[in-house]
Amino acid sequence: MFVAAVYGFGPVRQKFFPPATRPQFLVDAFLPAGADIKASERFAAKVGVFIKTQPEVKDISSLIGGGGLRFLLVYSPDKPNPAFVQFLVGVDDSEKICGLMSTIQTSLDDKHPSGNAIAKKSLLGPGVGGRVQTRFSGRDPEVLRRLSAEAREMITRDTDAVCVHDDWRERAAVSRPDLP
Repeated sequence: MFVAAVYGFGPVRQKFFPPATRPQFLVDAFLPAGADIKASERFAAKVGVFIKTQPEVKDISSLIGGGGLRFLLVYSPDKPNPAFVQFLVGVDDSEKICGLMSTIQTSLDDKHPSGNAIAKKSLLGPGVGGRVQTRFSGRDPEVLRRLSAEAREMITRDTDAVCVHDDWRERAAVSRPDLP
């Protein structure tokens, strides 16, 4: 019976946390570090107009400068960042999400290459970060930045990788007062 049970479970798809069947998906965009919140607003307005013109789209919300309030148990909002834009896109039929996500991803990649973006479905499992993550720790920020760049380069070489980013982001000017 054990052998029959093992054989019988062969055709069963193995997904611990399948994609959600909600008629919604997310589009996350990371503008270059140091981007002004006004630049993020202009990006959101331009991309929002494109997304709204898609016939499958029922509604759209844009969150600028950070993630929104938790609207789904597995949703983890991003930390405040003036260079971050997130769209919550509602569709009329959840079966149309994959095609629409592909259309939006292609448009973002072609027309807004500086806006490192990804269109993604909500998962029913833990909603933390990307599918591939790595962490480097140490005392020397220059070594960590170099390791991060090397890892990002390796992942980017994979043609299926989208929205490859890290917490280091690009260097941005910072004002530090020199107090006596």
